[in-house]
Amino acid sequence: LSSTCDRGAMVGLALQILSTVFVVFFYIPKTLCSFPAVPQGCLPHHALQVDVSDAESVERLFDDLKGFSEVASSIVVNCAGFADSNMQTAVDISEDIFDQTVGVNFKGAFLVSRAAARAMIDAGITDGAIVNVSSRAANGASPRLSVYAACKAAVVSFTRSMAAELAPLGIRCNAVLPGLTDSPPVLSMPEQMRRAMCAQIPLGRTAHPREVAQVVVFLCCPESSYVVGSAVVAAGGRQ
Repeated sequence: LSSTCDRGAMVGLALQILSTVFVVFFYIPKTLCSFPAVPQGCLPHHALQVDVSDAESVERLFDDLKGFSEVASSIVVNCAGFADSNMQTAVDISEDIFDQTVGVNFKGAFLVSRAAARAMIDAGITDGAIVNVSSRAANGASPRLSVYAACKAAVVSFTRSMAAELAPLGIRCNAVLPGLTDSPPVLSMPEQMRRAMCAQIPLGRTAHPREVAQVVVFLCCPESSYVVGSAVVAAGGRQ
């Protein structure tokens, strides 16, 4: 089960995950009328709509999954995200944008992780994996993205604590912290602005969604069976 949102890097990340491993379900927000075209070579999948910030909607999602397969999802990748495109300061940001940012980025991660863990426990799964996609912004000051950065830091802390709780049950929780990633908002930036941002990255460039997806896939696979409660930074050398 992989989450995504209606625009930006997370859609690209979800598509790359689908082409690499056996993730077969997407959940998308009600604001998205149709899912972006899936590249050839991807595995069979289903697209389901859900409001990740609403507990009842998330619970219905996991109930709906039972209609597709008798086997519960043993891997959940939580990569729904939202950032205010206006990039307002903490002084100017509205309460509505605050609530939406917290609702998608942190509350959504909590609700989906909780529902996923409950489903895995009920199904007796002892080799489960939950991966929450945070952001490099969680590691430092992010002017004009203060609420977003705070939410992503909360996701890391929550993931580590949940990992300690679920590890004895055979369910691993980890987080991935991507840096600046190719997406419509990033690619539409003025060239000078994009170059200035890339200059702060040791590799000197943005990430392709595939490069982030490969880190996520590793954390889902048996090869990372001893990795628990980690926050893996995939940001081209920028911490």
